[in-house]
Amino acid sequence: MEEKKIYKIADDEKDRVIKLFSGFKKDGDDRDGWQIFCEDYLKGKIEKIWDKAVDELGINFIAIRDSEIHPLLTEKVSWNGVYEIMGSFGIGSFDAMIINLFLKSCLSLLITADEQMAYTVGKMTKDKFVLIP
Repeated sequence: MEEKKIYKIADDEKDRVIKLFSGFKKDGDDRDGWQIFCEDYLKGKIEKIWDKAVDELGINFIAIRDSEIHPLLTEKVSWNGVYEIMGSFGIGSFDAMIINLFLKSCLSLLITADEQMAYTVGKMTKDKFVLIP
């Protein structure tokens, strides 16, 4: 009987692995190797379990009443954007929430020391900027 193994990338190895994968490009594909890997191995799995995890863990998203529009947001913020980011870029849920909120805001600059967040935003848009101190 074949045993299923769970592979985990340690935090101190994460940036090295991402850089290694992202160095590969496929002809005719705008995505790099890291995006392709995440979408092939993570995205579908995260989409399947996300709603259940939100319910069971009691995760709350930024609450704005449906009739209200916050002046800093350009569109509605939803869980779909969060798990899309997680699945496409292998980024953690907290960082994905921040990125999702940033991408749906009128803000044009995000300051972070997290290279994976900068990489993700850079892949998702050319209209916003990330400063890494």
